[in-house]
Amino acid sequence: EKERLEMYLGRILKDIEEKAPVLAAQKREYQRVLQSYGHLSTRYEEACRELEELRGDAAGGEDDRKRLADENEALQQEIQDVSSQLRSMLQKEAGTDAAVIPDTNPATATARNSDEAITEHLVNFRSVEELQKKNAQLLRVVRKLSRRAEEEDTMALNETRVEHQAALKQALKQLEELKGARVRQEEMMNVIMEQRDMYRVLLAQADARYASASPSKTGTGAGVPALPPALNEALQTELE
Repeated sequence: EKERLEMYLGRILKDIEEKAPVLAAQKREYQRVLQSYGHLSTRYEEACRELEELRGDAAGGEDDRKRLADENEALQQEIQDVSSQLRSMLQKEAGTDAAVIPDTNPATATARNSDEAITEHLVNFRSVEELQKKNAQLLRVVRKLSRRAEEEDTMALNETRVEHQAALKQALKQLEELKGARVRQEEMMNVIMEQRDMYRVLLAQADARYASASPSKTGTGAGVPALPPALNEALQTELE
């Protein structure tokens, strides 16, 4: 009976010795997962704040767009009023419906820069009718540039929003993965702790059985294998 108990306890001690490095590695991995979880939680909060800021910027951009649209409409009306006043003034001044501006040098037909091109094609006019046409051209240019600016602002805002949403989605995915890893680690730790408790119970039962059997058969309590002090201390540190 004594030899059987010693063999049984020896197998238990060997099993514990083999599991000690695994338990230590699992504990280190568990701590690393906890740190990663905290880091990703911080990143998730930052991404949420950035998303809220983007929503605020989008709302502010919509307000600016409406304000610019109102200003553009007012400017168009002002252009129409000034055009009407100028036509009336020129007609009264010249006694006709034509207001002539001296011919420019033919060499200026090839404008050297954008300012000269605008002056050549949109500012100078030879008659009231031509002035009206150039005003219409100016309005088309203004509308075109306004639409282009709005489209570019909208595209830039959408691109930024898509990038932040992608980053947020990736962070959420990593966070869920870490949550799953944490759950698995906790389940593994629970299993290991249950095994540890089971080994303690088995050791206690084996010691009690050997102690009760020892006086009648051997008269001594020697020969019971025990955990080495260093291993016992390491196991207590890792399993607690």
